[in-house]
Amino acid sequence: MLAGLLQGSATVIETPGQRNNLGVGSVNGGDDVPIPDALGLFATTLVPIPIFDNATSTTPSSNTSGVIGCAIILLEQNSTPAQAIADGHTALTAAMQTQLDQLIGTLNAFHPSPTEDQIAAMVTAVGDAVTYAISKTQ
Repeated sequence: MLAGLLQGSATVIETPGQRNNLGVGSVNGGDDVPIPDALGLFATTLVPIPIFDNATSTTPSSNTSGVIGCAIILLEQNSTPAQAIADGHTALTAAMQTQLDQLIGTLNAFHPSPTEDQIAAMVTAVGDAVTYAISKTQ
């Protein structure tokens, strides 16, 4: 930590994202669709986040808990071209990485998790990036 703030970058785990990857012909409002393991199964080992006494320390003085989050996004494709879907998926991953990396620098012992406003701003930024990527491909 530098000046009490977290440093580093998020690890964004991307799942495959292409048309028809749910394995069903169509999805309508109210439908229950099982998520294939390739899209919805994730396993990991969290490691502690080291805390250093100062910016020049090379050995952590303590650790704090690792953090994991999950974002579930369903894109309704209808007649959207396959390339636009692929571009939207790429933009989604990049925007999530950017937003999470920006968030990390705002967190500290007194503000260990995002506020509702921060989450809403992230959702808007990611949504805007995906929408833009899809619209410029069509």
